[in-house]
Amino acid sequence: MTEISFRDHHEFAKLVEPLPTDARALVAARLGLRAFPAVGVEASLTDIAPVMRCAILVHAAACGGLEMDAALGDDARAAADGAVEASFRNGVSAWAANAATKSASVLWAEMSGRRAAALRHLTGVLIDAESAVRELAGAREDAGAHALYRSASSDVHRLTRGDAAQSVAGLPLWSDAAPISVQAAWDALRSRLSASDARLRDWAVWYDARLAGGGDALTLERALAPTWRN
Repeated sequence: MTEISFRDHHEFAKLVEPLPTDARALVAARLGLRAFPAVGVEASLTDIAPVMRCAILVHAAACGGLEMDAALGDDARAAADGAVEASFRNGVSAWAANAATKSASVLWAEMSGRRAAALRHLTGVLIDAESAVRELAGAREDAGAHALYRSASSDVHRLTRGDAAQSVAGLPLWSDAAPISVQAAWDALRSRLSASDARLRDWAVWYDARLAGGGDALTLERALAPTWRN
């Protein structure tokens, strides 16, 4: 399997540049989802919600759970605006919020045919996702960042050989186990979401399904999609 050289964002850009629109949007979306647990365990759920909404809305669109249309572009932009606002709040990781926001930027750039802009945003998602994972583990800890790159490499490899975006979307989010620090952050955040309102509980169930992979996540995605668009 082709590996992405660690810390080589330029090589990453070369690998994803030939991919079709939906494939590149999916790579961005899955990177944003891997970064999400870093959003901030101590942050308020009110501030966390728009970041999660942005991340999962973009993923649903990229893998076919939602139709990629002009209205969706507006929804993604609004979700991204909410994530940007949240990133300035106390306790919310700017890296995790920016990874979600830039994945939305990839989506609407691809939808409008601005492939060069989409590629720049996609490279930005990778950088921010890596920073989010490092933020959880400590700046000198490389294991999480290596895991992030291995997982992104696996996605790109499968999409390059022609696997359908929806097929890749059904794979576990991490090619190996999630980094310990990322899993610990998600376990803590899941507990808070699960004790909250119905929509946040549904989002937590969906994220767990995406972590594990399989058809359940897509079924949930299609059922819950209308609640993510408002």
